[in-house]
Amino acid sequence: MEPATFWSLIAKTVPFRSDQDAQLHALHDVLDGLDPGTIEGFETAFQHALRRALTWDLWGAAHVIHGGMADDGFEYFRTWLISRGRDTFERALTDADGLGSAIPDDMEDPCEFEEFAYAAIDVWTRKTGLDPLSDPASTFPAAGSSPTTQPSGTPFKETGAHLAQRYPRLWKRFSGEPLG
Repeated sequence: MEPATFWSLIAKTVPFRSDQDAQLHALHDVLDGLDPGTIEGFETAFQHALRRALTWDLWGAAHVIHGGMADDGFEYFRTWLISRGRDTFERALTDADGLGSAIPDDMEDPCEFEEFAYAAIDVWTRKTGLDPLSDPASTFPAAGSSPTTQPSGTPFKETGAHLAQRYPRLWKRFSGEPLG
């Protein structure tokens, strides 16, 4: 699936992003309209976007926003970032410190959206009747099959001085009151 097609499908869910349940339902509706092969293409594009966002710069930003961030939390953060749509995603890749503008002032929950990552596998399984993890006939792309396991870029240091210097806008907004 071409990136433009992937992002156009995500864009159909973005109007619901203030309510994760509604956005997840919208994604299921979008994927329900696709054949299994196209859903596989969607999943491949989704995994590619997850790998693109696997950067130390974004991990450090998520660390500041949440007051800490473990491996699985960072994966759910990247899924949340994808759910925000292409513009927000691309801006975050070039300016992680600017992520605060994508987070509503009244938001209290973490910037994580684990369930969004499972929508394609759920719809594909329902449509094909196959278990994508154990059925040898499954053609569903294996999640996490990327050779990239380490973030790209320069690692951040978990010290207040370093984080305040590297992410001044996020530090100003979240250091005293992180989300979640």
